[in-house]
Amino acid sequence: MSDDIRESAGGVRRDGHKGSGDAFDEKPTDGFRTRKNAGLKPQPKAVKAEKPRKPKKPKSGSKPVAADKPKKYRENPERREDSERKDGFKELRERRVEGRCPVAKRCGGCEWLAMPYDLQLKRKQEYVEELFSNFKCKVDPIVGMDDPKGYRNKVQLPFAAGMPDREGRPTVRWGIFERGTHHIVPCSECYVENKQARPIIATVAKLMAAHNIKPYDEKTGTGFMRYALVRTAHATGEIMLTLVATRDHIPNEQTFIEELLSKHPEITTIVLNVNSERTSVILGDKETVLMGTGYIEDDLCGCRFRISSSSFYQTNPVAAEKLYDLAIELADLRPGDLVADAYCGTGTIGLAAAKRSGAQLLGVERNADAVLDARENAELNGVDNAEFIRGDAGSVFARMARAGEKLDVVFMDPPRAGSSQAFLANLSRLGPRRVVYISCEPKNQHRDIMHLVRNGYQVKRIVPVDMFPHTNHVENIVMLERGPRQERPYRELRDKKRRS
Repeated sequence: MSDDIRESAGGVRRDGHKGSGDAFDEKPTDGFRTRKNAGLKPQPKAVKAEKPRKPKKPKSGSKPVAADKPKKYRENPERREDSERKDGFKELRERRVEGRCPVAKRCGGCEWLAMPYDLQLKRKQEYVEELFSNFKCKVDPIVGMDDPKGYRNKVQLPFAAGMPDREGRPTVRWGIFERGTHHIVPCSECYVENKQARPIIATVAKLMAAHNIKPYDEKTGTGFMRYALVRTAHATGEIMLTLVATRDHIPNEQTFIEELLSKHPEITTIVLNVNSERTSVILGDKETVLMGTGYIEDDLCGCRFRISSSSFYQTNPVAAEKLYDLAIELADLRPGDLVADAYCGTGTIGLAAAKRSGAQLLGVERNADAVLDARENAELNGVDNAEFIRGDAGSVFARMARAGEKLDVVFMDPPRAGSSQAFLANLSRLGPRRVVYISCEPKNQHRDIMHLVRNGYQVKRIVPVDMFPHTNHVENIVMLERGPRQERPYRELRDKKRRS
């Protein structure tokens, strides 16, 4: 029973002790006389008889001396870990960096923004080492960034109606969603985003108010402008602005675009994306090019890639180039190799690998738009030794395994959830000599690698890469080579399950 329940059910004695009856708080009345009030001597308190103590049994052996006592931290790993954790927090408190973002506590996008960058890398390195400690392979030092500021090349921010100004004219709010909500927090700059993006979005908001273009209201489903999305190319400097609206025509469209370009001539293309559904999904299916080509181009790993508003492209191209270079190096490709790029997206890593090595590339991707982008990127880079097909990677690998085909090397960069058991089993049946597994969620990656190890692969290299500084996320590359099988083949296990 809690203290508040006890207090309400009973009372509190004058000495502060909690009781279970109302008599504790009662005062003597005329009908109630104590021995003291009656002039009588108080009765002596009864003394409880002490229970006889049992004699203690003598301990066997000699009494331990001080030197034999266990040491607190050396022989207790749990206490040692607690001590190390406290030391880490102490280091963070002493070296904490403040003032990088005025809305850091409300945003929640950069959890480690106040942590020095070298300490961030240390924490991520320790996490990967602990996660993969069951393998004999030593984890390589984490690959960090030389300058971890302004690395995000994609910025997408929502609009909402603001309070009227002093003259009663409408205003438009824009910014980030507060952590766990859809409440917009105004924020004119961001520590990790490209510095060109937010001034463009600020101008769009001002022009919306000037032209009486109403922002979208999520509660009522009314309004016109929902989001502004800015993508910048790191190598070429090209900028694409995508306006997400509920209809396919902007009021005073020509004037709106001219005024926007007069303030931001650096914009190379403008796209109007239509999303009329009441959903949290940002982009719709229909697009109209308002100015320029409708896409931008960027250079990565010696290849040029076309980026549209809906194309997947790494938000940190500087770190992505280091990641892909490492992955291609670990693959050790040879001319004539048959290489599969599972979950290939727009073909970035596969095309770079095929162009450098001359290997034959097979890219597999479920998203139809991404497959079209991959084919265009292959033509753009003159890579004729590449084929991209739409489909589920597990189903494609299953058909290849049934046909008795073989692969030499497999790149795999699955979603955060990792791969399926069926995909991993069919990959093992295809028998590539090397598998290069890239993951943004090392925990799920470790689960999948355990499956590959049981089917005859050995972990040879583990390299973490910091793709998202100032967050607790870490990218990880694991290279595996085919070795002696450590478990019965998948077919035997499957037949056994069927018999049972």
